[in-house]
Amino acid sequence: MSRRILTALPVVALAAVSFGQLGRPANAIDMIIAETRDHAQAYSILSEIVTKFGPRSTASDALLDAQHWAVRKFMDFGVDNAWLEEYAEAPVRFQRGKANWGGFAAPYRYQMAFSTPAYTVGTNGAVAGPPVKNPTSLEEAKKMAKELKGAWVLMPTKVGMGSANLTRPTETDKFVDSCGIAGRIFSSNSDKYVWTHGSWTAYKKETRPKTPLVVINKSDYGLVEYNMAKGRKPVLEFNVDNRLEDKPTKLYNVVAEIKGSVNPFEYVIVSGHFDSWDGPGSQGAMDNGTGSSMVLELARVFAKLKLRPMRTIRFVLWSGEEQGLLGSQGYVKKHKDEMDKVQAVFVEDHGQNPYQGVVVQTDMKPFFEPTIAKLAGAYPEFKFELKTADRLPGGGSDHGSFIAQGVPGFQLQKADGPVSYTEIWHTQNDRISYVQPRCIAQNATYVGSLAYALADMQQRLPKALPGSRRRAGSGQ
Repeated sequence: MSRRILTALPVVALAAVSFGQLGRPANAIDMIIAETRDHAQAYSILSEIVTKFGPRSTASDALLDAQHWAVRKFMDFGVDNAWLEEYAEAPVRFQRGKANWGGFAAPYRYQMAFSTPAYTVGTNGAVAGPPVKNPTSLEEAKKMAKELKGAWVLMPTKVGMGSANLTRPTETDKFVDSCGIAGRIFSSNSDKYVWTHGSWTAYKKETRPKTPLVVINKSDYGLVEYNMAKGRKPVLEFNVDNRLEDKPTKLYNVVAEIKGSVNPFEYVIVSGHFDSWDGPGSQGAMDNGTGSSMVLELARVFAKLKLRPMRTIRFVLWSGEEQGLLGSQGYVKKHKDEMDKVQAVFVEDHGQNPYQGVVVQTDMKPFFEPTIAKLAGAYPEFKFELKTADRLPGGGSDHGSFIAQGVPGFQLQKADGPVSYTEIWHTQNDRISYVQPRCIAQNATYVGSLAYALADMQQRLPKALPGSRRRAGSGQ
């Protein structure tokens, strides 16, 4: 399309070339390195996100407020345009409040780390009651009816990252519910972590559990059992501040762009998902506040340096990633006619650690080598390697939506340190206190430099080969 415009309007073409030269300095990569490294603002942007909005589950007020803020932030930085782009609708609205606490009320006070699945109900105030083991049969449950009333029912199943669920209640489960229990307590399969997950498609309004599904860690669950075995008559008390409404809620991505100076209808996408899980204790700082702040930081850098590569740079903050790449899949569907115009997609969704490499298709290596060479020495403490493979690794984040369409999608590889990703991945520990500013500055330097280089080269990257293998990634 840009070629037709240039041919039909030669005067405009000359103006575009002149404008392009102004926005395409020969030392652009050096400028990006200097700004992202020596004048980095990614950490302060991240701090603003987690302080103002905290964790941001999809279909929550916190996420919607953060998205409106991001549009304003993009525009304040000086991009050409920024907007909310609707892609779907959720049947519920869910917000986890700030008054979440719980643990032993007797024989002593002890606070526990805990979570509940998103899109499930809370307690509507603090609820105290004795722990009671879940009956193993309907007959046993009927004998325990009085004991079950007001009790926290200890479930025998240990749960992992998928969190607790009661999607297929047995007749025993239904009877237990009818006894007026306080809720159910599950053990995670870890002594350290409780994970948050959830899905609005897991339950219909009629089948949704009417009391909370609380998950505590394995050692705390064992402590409850120990006190019961010792005859101490423990009392558990939880205030589960879940606010769930059966209210259709529009879902959006945040999109911003700096128009290309020569081929404005071709694109390089720089992106990360803005939504997060929201278990008590988490701030959504590294999954994926760090990725989101990097996207905003690069919009700031490109606008401040007045960089206009040949192709348009689109900055996208996805939502619905944690529910199965909903935002990026919605974008691909909405922009299906543009897919052959997308040069590359970068996704950052793997915590706060420094990059240590990138995997590209073998036929893409020559396109990456010059920029990787320029980046050598920018962060001497972090080694970085350009690797090749027959196919691009899909992973579990939003670049996979594009690779499936033949669009080259990249998530640079990270070291598992100084913070182990296991420590924060959907756990109560996903907090900004773990984030090191130097690491996320390095992330911005590498993605910004590679994105600019691919946006400003004459050549097109080869297509991503079909059948790319999916690997366990950071998002789902």
